[in-house]
Formats: sequence, C-alpha cells, structure tokens
Amino acid sequence: MNGAVAGSFGVPVVFVSGDSATVAEAYDLLPDVHAVATKDGLGRHRARLFTPKATRPALRKGAADALKAPVKPAPLDWNGRTLRVSWADTRICDLAAACPGVRRVDALTIEIAAPDYLSVFKTFLTAALLAESDQ
Repeated sequence: MNGAVAGSFGVPVVFVSGDSATVAEAYDLLPDVHAVATKDGLGRHRARLFTPKATRPALRKGAADALKAPVKPAPLDWNGRTLRVSWADTRICDLAAACPGVRRVDALTIEIAAPDYLSVFKTFLTAALLAESDQ
C-alpha cells in the first residue's frame, strides 16, 4: 500500500523488507525490486523471527544492491484499480463499511474504488480507523 502511495508521486520502490509474504507480494508487484525477509508470519499476531545476526547483514546487502542496481523498478501505478480488503470478523467489516466511498462485497470484505490511488488510500485509512474504534 505504501509503495502505491510512493508511486502516486512517481517514486519507485527499490527495496522492501518484512515477512516472507510481504517479500513475495513485492516480487509479484515489482519484479525488479530487491527484498529481504526478516521473519515468517505464522498468524495475525505471531511470527518466527530470523536472528539479528542473520538479518542485519542481509538488510545492509539488500539495500546496497538495490541502490546500485542498473535496473530500477518503475513506480507502482495503482490509479484506477480497486482495493479489496478482507477483515477478521463481520463486526469489524460492519464498521469499515460505514465509511463513505466503501462498498461492501460480503460479510468480511469491502472494496474501495477511486480514480486516483491517494483517494483510495485515504478512504482505506478512514475505514481502518472506524474498524479499530470497536477494539
């Protein structure tokens, strides 16, 4: 999501770090990106962290390689695309769906569409804050 915000300003994402799912998604969206996994997600609030001894040099090398790479990813263009978000339970989705600009898809899912991604992102942030208000 933040990569699409950067892309809205013409800024490419050259390096990503996070869990293995984040890295896989980054490669799907930006084939020329450099990425380093720092953990494996095991659940919503659980992860198997890689040791600092392993991740620190991997992060340094990954960032350096990304900055030196001869081919940089193009900025991520999300304009005109729909964002679909699934929530953990219907109560949370109920709250998020109350946000203007949100369309309810099913019991757990909303969609947000707008011509430009920054509008989509702002609507998502508002919907997420509404959803969190019950927690």
